[in-house]
Amino acid sequence: MEFVLLKDNIPVHTVSERIGVRTVELNQEKSIDGCRNFTVMVNSVPIFCKGTNAVPMDAFHCRDLERIPKFIELTRDTNCNMVRVWGGSVYEHDLFYDLCDENGIMVLQDFMYACAIYPQTVEFQQVVEKEAITVLKHLRNHPSIVIWCGDNENDMAYSECYDQTQSPENNKLTRQVLKDVCQNHDGTRPYVPSSPYSPTPGCWYNSEYEGDKHFYRHGEYYKSETYLKDSARFYSEIGHLSLTNTESLKKFIPGDELWPVVRKSWDHHAGELQLPHSYQDRLGRIFQSIKNVFGALPDNLDDVVRASQIVQAEALKFWIERSRQRKFECSGILWWNMIDCWPGFSDAIVDYYYGKKLAYEYIKCSQSNVLISLGEEDEKGNPVIMVNDLIKPVLCSYVITLFDSTGLKILEYERKDIIIGGNSKVTIGYADFRDIRKEKKANALIACMKVISKDAGTFCNHYLYYERPLDINVYESLYQVFKKNYSM
Repeated sequence: MEFVLLKDNIPVHTVSERIGVRTVELNQEKSIDGCRNFTVMVNSVPIFCKGTNAVPMDAFHCRDLERIPKFIELTRDTNCNMVRVWGGSVYEHDLFYDLCDENGIMVLQDFMYACAIYPQTVEFQQVVEKEAITVLKHLRNHPSIVIWCGDNENDMAYSECYDQTQSPENNKLTRQVLKDVCQNHDGTRPYVPSSPYSPTPGCWYNSEYEGDKHFYRHGEYYKSETYLKDSARFYSEIGHLSLTNTESLKKFIPGDELWPVVRKSWDHHAGELQLPHSYQDRLGRIFQSIKNVFGALPDNLDDVVRASQIVQAEALKFWIERSRQRKFECSGILWWNMIDCWPGFSDAIVDYYYGKKLAYEYIKCSQSNVLISLGEEDEKGNPVIMVNDLIKPVLCSYVITLFDSTGLKILEYERKDIIIGGNSKVTIGYADFRDIRKEKKANALIACMKVISKDAGTFCNHYLYYERPLDINVYESLYQVFKKNYSM
């Protein structure tokens, strides 16, 4: 669009901009359960946010620009509708925001302050204000940006880090300077001071009862009580560590240190500083997550890599689906993260060399516009939950088939001509496999699900029944059953 400033009907200045017209709000009102929502509203329509976090595109920023189109391609392919530009990253190149505009990808934009208590002097406040005004004026015409956020985890730093405790309200940068800049130079988008952030004064910054939440329990079983009982309103970070593909791993770990694992080399690429105050043994937690499911580490490199990716994939799938099953009690999940910016072991679902982990495949299923999934088993069996993120109602049919690892079909449920309302979720029945599973006495079975709709297309998913420890070969057989009988 072209804007022309006239004086006495004579053009004196012309600006050409690509713009989009929409309204955006952040609903943080109390819901019927007394908790505060964190729901993005676009054109007054509540949106369930499915997406990821963006770290720098590359550790060498001169390479950022060439990697942006691939990042957006991966984001679209996994059906993400939101990306959070993390406060420890960089303000991305214009191309990033242009592509988000074009592809309908919302951006939760942090200002670049992270994990620290920053100076509060007048001089530093002036520097922050000047930078923020420059950033805001440059980015504010991008309709993809829907939320400004003051920082990443600085409320946490104030509350419980660095051997001190004080109120995050003392942070003038986010409570005053950045807030005023956003109001004075934009005012069309909501602003939150930090991520995570709880709006009720005195409430814990990372509360599950309001605001957004960052949730990590590396090394803990992904279906532990901690995860099962969590009721966050919005996950702006949640992730599960895994190893990168063997082919990629061989590019950055010396051949004689690949197997058996040489911890010094591997730990370096797991981001370990090996300092007393920060050492987290991230690699050890990857190995522990494998043991949580499979009982022990496999005895060869390929299976260790595969096992770690299986656990990551099942974990992210479970967390995404559980969040969507709670729509709009929970209004979004932005998992950490899409792609590595250097060769290493991390939460990313795509490695630095664009090698896709198993989680990439599973997330494509779990983030489909129309989702069929099974909730956790109760006294009636597993609830069958349908989620429709499309604005229009969907007429569909579904089939759920229980298989064993040989591909034998054990039991099947089928329903036709179901109407799922637009932008909604509904429990449409139960799949009760309890008796048949006891009868079969199988350690692991897989329920394969397919939704067919003339209006919306075909969507597939799976639910895994297993007792720990699970045999990795049995898992692979179940995976192949799903691949064979239900297209991904």
